[in-house]
Amino acid sequence: MDPGNPTIRTRLLAALALVSLLPACALAPLQDTPPVPPLQGQPLFPIENVEPLEMSDGMKDFIRTHLTRREADQDRAWTLTWALLDSNIFDFEYDPHLTLTASEAFHERRGNCLTFSNLFIAMAREAGIRAWYREVEIEPEWNSLDETLLVSLHVNAAASDGYREYVVDVSRRTPREAERHRRISDQEAEAQFYNNLGAQALIANDLPRAHAYFRKANETRPGLAFVWSNLGVAYRRNGQTDDAVLAYETALKLDGRHSVALNNLYT
Repeated sequence: MDPGNPTIRTRLLAALALVSLLPACALAPLQDTPPVPPLQGQPLFPIENVEPLEMSDGMKDFIRTHLTRREADQDRAWTLTWALLDSNIFDFEYDPHLTLTASEAFHERRGNCLTFSNLFIAMAREAGIRAWYREVEIEPEWNSLDETLLVSLHVNAAASDGYREYVVDVSRRTPREAERHRRISDQEAEAQFYNNLGAQALIANDLPRAHAYFRKANETRPGLAFVWSNLGVAYRRNGQTDDAVLAYETALKLDGRHSVALNNLYT
Protein backbone atom coordinates (compact mmCIF):
# COMPACT_ATOMS: atom_id res chain seq x y z
CA MET A 1 0.00 0.00 0.00
CA ASP A 2 1.18 3.52 -0.76
CA PRO A 3 0.62 5.76 2.32
CA GLY A 4 1.22 8.92 0.34
CA ASN A 5 -2.33 9.67 -0.75
CA PRO A 6 -4.95 8.04 1.49
CA THR A 7 -8.58 9.01 1.46
CA ILE A 8 -10.37 9.88 4.67
CA ARG A 9 -14.03 10.59 5.20
CA THR A 10 -15.30 13.51 7.16
CA ARG A 11 -18.83 14.40 8.07
CA LEU A 12 -19.14 18.13 7.62
CA LEU A 13 -22.38 20.02 8.14
CA ALA A 14 -22.94 23.56 7.19
CA ALA A 15 -28.05 27.93 6.35
CA LEU A 16 -30.96 28.72 4.73
CA ALA A 17 -34.24 27.52 6.14
CA LEU A 18 -35.87 25.02 3.82
CA VAL A 19 -38.98 22.92 4.15
CA SER A 20 -38.79 19.19 3.55
CA LEU A 21 -41.36 16.49 4.12
CA LEU A 22 -39.32 13.66 2.60
CA PRO A 23 -39.55 10.37 4.51
CA ALA A 24 -36.43 9.48 6.47
CA CYS A 25 -34.53 6.32 5.61
CA ALA A 26 -34.47 3.53 8.17
CA LEU A 27 -31.64 3.50 10.69
CA ALA A 28 -28.98 0.87 10.10
CA PRO A 29 -28.83 -1.80 12.83
CA LEU A 30 -25.69 -2.25 14.88
CA GLN A 31 -23.38 -5.00 13.65
CA ASP A 32 -20.64 -6.92 15.41
CA THR A 33 -17.18 -5.57 14.65
CA PRO A 34 -13.70 -6.66 15.76
CA PRO A 35 -11.86 -4.87 18.58
CA VAL A 36 -10.03 -1.74 17.46
CA PRO A 37 -6.32 -2.68 17.17
CA PRO A 38 -3.80 -0.51 19.03
CA LEU A 39 -1.52 1.87 17.20
CA GLN A 40 1.84 0.15 17.52
CA GLY A 41 4.86 2.06 18.77
CA GLN A 42 2.82 5.20 19.47
CA PRO A 43 1.85 6.81 22.79
CA LEU A 44 -1.70 6.53 24.04
CA PHE A 45 -3.75 9.68 23.67
CA PRO A 46 -6.73 9.79 26.08
CA ILE A 47 -9.92 11.43 24.81
CA GLU A 48 -12.29 12.90 27.38
CA ASN A 49 -16.04 12.79 26.93
CA VAL A 50 -17.41 15.85 25.15
CA GLU A 51 -20.99 17.13 25.22
CA PRO A 52 -21.61 18.53 21.71
CA LEU A 53 -24.98 19.98 22.80
CA GLU A 54 -23.78 21.73 25.96
CA MET A 55 -25.56 25.04 26.60
CA SER A 56 -23.91 28.23 27.81
CA ASP A 57 -25.47 31.14 29.67
CA GLY A 58 -25.01 33.30 26.58
CA MET A 59 -27.04 30.86 24.51
CA LYS A 60 -29.86 30.92 27.06
CA ASP A 61 -29.81 34.72 27.06
CA PHE A 62 -30.02 34.69 23.23
CA ILE A 63 -33.12 32.50 23.38
CA ARG A 64 -34.77 34.75 25.96
CA THR A 65 -34.01 37.79 23.81
CA HIS A 66 -35.26 36.47 20.48
CA LEU A 67 -38.02 34.04 21.48
CA THR A 68 -40.89 34.73 23.82
CA ARG A 69 -43.43 32.36 25.29
CA ARG A 70 -46.14 34.59 23.81
CA GLU A 71 -45.27 33.32 20.36
CA ALA A 72 -47.42 30.55 18.95
CA ASP A 73 -45.73 27.16 18.94
CA GLN A 74 -45.73 27.08 15.14
CA ASP A 75 -43.73 30.33 15.05
CA ARG A 76 -40.95 29.44 17.47
CA ALA A 77 -38.97 27.09 15.21
CA TRP A 78 -39.05 29.61 12.38
CA THR A 79 -38.10 32.51 14.67
CA LEU A 80 -35.06 30.69 16.06
CA THR A 81 -33.96 29.68 12.56
CA TRP A 82 -34.28 33.25 11.32
CA ALA A 83 -32.37 34.67 14.31
CA LEU A 84 -29.43 32.28 13.93
CA LEU A 85 -29.17 32.74 10.16
CA ASP A 86 -29.58 36.51 9.95
CA SER A 87 -26.09 38.01 9.62
CA ASN A 88 -27.31 41.21 11.31
CA ILE A 89 -28.21 39.23 14.43
CA PHE A 90 -25.80 36.32 14.83
CA ASP A 91 -23.31 36.57 11.94
CA PHE A 92 -22.17 32.95 11.84
CA GLU A 93 -19.20 32.28 9.53
CA TYR A 94 -19.09 28.94 7.73
CA ASP A 95 -15.72 27.23 8.12
CA PRO A 96 -15.70 23.70 6.63
CA HIS A 97 -12.64 22.64 8.64
CA LEU A 98 -13.75 23.68 12.14
CA THR A 99 -15.68 21.24 14.31
CA LEU A 100 -16.93 22.69 17.61
CA THR A 101 -19.49 22.00 20.31
CA ALA A 102 -22.65 24.09 20.52
CA SER A 103 -21.30 26.36 23.26
CA GLU A 104 -17.97 26.80 21.46
CA ALA A 105 -19.81 27.63 18.23
CA PHE A 106 -21.90 30.28 19.97
CA HIS A 107 -18.75 31.90 21.33
CA GLU A 108 -16.67 31.64 18.14
CA ARG A 109 -19.55 32.40 15.71
CA ARG A 110 -18.04 30.06 13.13
CA GLY A 111 -17.65 26.39 12.26
CA ASN A 112 -18.68 23.68 9.84
CA CYS A 113 -22.08 22.19 9.25
CA LEU A 114 -21.87 19.76 12.16
CA THR A 115 -20.87 22.66 14.37
CA PHE A 116 -23.88 24.72 13.30
CA SER A 117 -26.22 21.77 13.69
CA ASN A 118 -24.93 21.21 17.24
CA LEU A 119 -25.65 24.88 17.94
CA PHE A 120 -29.12 24.93 16.40
CA ILE A 121 -30.30 21.66 17.96
CA ALA A 122 -29.06 22.57 21.44
CA MET A 123 -30.80 25.95 21.35
CA ALA A 124 -33.98 24.60 19.80
CA ARG A 125 -34.36 21.98 22.49
CA GLU A 126 -33.64 24.55 25.21
CA ALA A 127 -36.50 26.60 23.73
CA GLY A 128 -38.85 23.61 23.87
CA ILE A 129 -38.69 22.88 20.13
CA ARG A 130 -38.29 19.34 18.80
CA ALA A 131 -35.05 19.18 16.82
CA TRP A 132 -32.77 16.45 15.46
CA TYR A 133 -29.87 15.67 13.12
CA ARG A 134 -30.36 14.58 9.51
CA GLU A 135 -27.86 12.84 7.26
CA VAL A 136 -28.39 13.79 3.62
CA GLU A 137 -27.42 11.49 0.77
CA ILE A 138 -25.51 13.63 -1.73
CA GLU A 139 -22.75 13.08 -4.22
CA PRO A 140 -19.46 12.92 -2.27
CA GLU A 141 -17.29 16.01 -2.53
CA TRP A 142 -13.58 15.26 -2.91
CA ASN A 143 -10.97 17.76 -1.80
CA SER A 144 -7.20 17.43 -1.61
CA LEU A 145 -5.46 18.82 1.47
CA ASP A 146 -1.82 18.14 2.36
CA GLU A 147 -1.73 15.10 0.03
CA THR A 148 -4.81 13.66 1.72
CA LEU A 149 -8.09 13.23 -0.12
CA LEU A 150 -11.04 14.31 1.98
CA VAL A 151 -14.55 13.09 1.22
CA SER A 152 -17.16 15.35 2.79
CA LEU A 153 -20.68 14.06 3.18
CA HIS A 154 -23.57 16.09 4.51
CA VAL A 155 -25.54 16.45 7.74
CA ASN A 156 -27.94 19.21 8.68
CA ALA A 157 -30.53 19.92 11.37
CA ALA A 158 -34.31 19.79 11.40
CA ALA A 159 -37.00 21.11 13.72
CA SER A 160 -40.74 20.61 13.94
CA ASP A 161 -43.50 22.85 15.22
CA GLY A 162 -46.00 20.02 15.15
CA TYR A 163 -47.34 20.90 11.71
CA ARG A 164 -44.29 21.58 9.58
CA GLU A 165 -40.71 20.40 9.42
CA TYR A 166 -37.97 22.98 8.94
CA VAL A 167 -34.57 21.90 7.62
CA VAL A 168 -31.71 24.20 8.61
CA ASP A 169 -28.65 23.96 6.41
CA VAL A 170 -25.86 26.49 6.86
CA SER A 171 -24.16 25.44 3.60
CA ARG A 172 -27.06 27.08 1.73
CA ARG A 173 -27.01 24.24 -0.78
CA THR A 174 -30.13 23.63 -2.87
CA PRO A 175 -31.52 20.11 -2.27
CA ARG A 176 -32.12 17.87 -5.27
CA GLU A 177 -35.58 16.61 -6.06
CA ALA A 178 -36.41 13.39 -4.16
CA GLU A 179 -33.16 13.69 -2.20
CA ARG A 180 -32.83 10.90 0.34
CA HIS A 181 -32.06 11.52 3.99
CA ARG A 182 -32.28 9.77 7.31
CA ARG A 183 -32.64 10.93 10.87
CA ILE A 184 -29.59 10.12 12.99
CA SER A 185 -29.34 9.86 16.74
CA ASP A 186 -27.47 12.20 19.06
CA GLN A 187 -25.10 9.29 19.67
CA GLU A 188 -24.23 8.97 15.99
CA ALA A 189 -23.82 12.74 15.64
CA GLU A 190 -21.42 12.70 18.60
CA ALA A 191 -19.45 9.90 16.92
CA GLN A 192 -19.25 12.04 13.79
CA PHE A 193 -17.96 14.89 15.98
CA TYR A 194 -15.03 12.73 17.16
CA ASN A 195 -14.51 11.43 13.62
CA ASN A 196 -14.11 14.98 12.29
CA LEU A 197 -11.52 15.78 14.95
CA GLY A 198 -9.70 12.57 14.05
CA ALA A 199 -9.70 13.54 10.38
CA GLN A 200 -8.15 16.90 11.21
CA ALA A 201 -5.47 15.12 13.27
CA LEU A 202 -4.73 12.87 10.28
CA ILE A 203 -4.26 15.93 8.09
CA ALA A 204 -1.69 17.15 10.62
CA ASN A 205 -0.16 13.63 10.58
CA ASP A 206 -0.75 13.35 14.34
CA LEU A 207 -1.40 9.60 14.30
CA PRO A 208 -1.81 9.02 18.07
CA ARG A 209 -4.43 11.75 18.32
CA ALA A 210 -6.20 10.65 15.11
CA HIS A 211 -6.35 7.02 16.22
CA ALA A 212 -7.65 8.05 19.65
CA TYR A 213 -10.47 10.15 18.16
CA PHE A 214 -11.50 7.39 15.75
CA ARG A 215 -11.43 4.86 18.59
CA LYS A 216 -13.60 7.22 20.65
CA ALA A 217 -16.02 7.59 17.73
CA ASN A 218 -16.32 3.81 17.48
CA GLU A 219 -16.92 3.52 21.22
CA THR A 220 -19.61 6.21 21.06
CA ARG A 221 -21.54 4.65 18.20
CA PRO A 222 -20.12 1.30 17.06
CA GLY A 223 -20.57 0.09 13.51
CA LEU A 224 -20.00 3.22 11.42
CA ALA A 225 -18.24 2.35 8.18
CA PHE A 226 -16.53 5.71 7.70
CA VAL A 227 -14.90 5.48 11.15
CA TRP A 228 -13.38 2.09 10.31
CA SER A 229 -12.21 3.38 6.94
CA ASN A 230 -10.46 6.29 8.65
CA LEU A 231 -8.90 3.93 11.19
CA GLY A 232 -7.48 2.06 8.21
CA VAL A 233 -5.73 5.22 7.04
CA ALA A 234 -4.13 5.69 10.47
CA TYR A 235 -2.88 2.08 10.50
CA ARG A 236 -1.65 2.39 6.94
CA ARG A 237 0.38 5.48 7.73
CA ASN A 238 1.81 3.75 10.80
CA GLY A 239 2.98 0.78 8.75
CA GLN A 240 0.35 -1.63 10.15
CA THR A 241 -0.71 -3.11 6.82
CA ASP A 242 -2.64 -6.08 8.24
CA ASP A 243 -4.60 -3.86 10.63
CA ALA A 244 -5.31 -1.41 7.80
CA VAL A 245 -6.74 -4.21 5.67
CA LEU A 246 -8.83 -5.41 8.64
CA ALA A 247 -10.22 -1.90 9.11
CA TYR A 248 -11.07 -1.43 5.42
CA GLU A 249 -12.69 -4.86 5.22
CA THR A 250 -14.72 -4.08 8.35
CA ALA A 251 -15.91 -0.85 6.75
CA LEU A 252 -17.01 -2.78 3.65
CA LYS A 253 -18.77 -5.37 5.81
CA LEU A 254 -20.72 -2.54 7.43
CA ASP A 255 -21.44 -0.81 4.12
CA GLY A 256 -20.76 -2.72 0.92
CA ARG A 257 -21.08 0.50 -1.12
CA HIS A 258 -18.43 2.32 0.89
CA SER A 259 -16.30 3.56 -2.02
CA VAL A 260 -13.66 5.20 0.21
CA ALA A 261 -12.76 1.95 1.96
CA LEU A 262 -12.80 0.10 -1.37
CA ASN A 263 -10.50 2.70 -2.91
CA ASN A 264 -8.09 2.57 0.03
CA LEU A 265 -8.06 -1.21 0.10
CA TYR A 266 -6.94 -1.56 -3.51
CA THR A 267 -4.53 1.40 -3.84
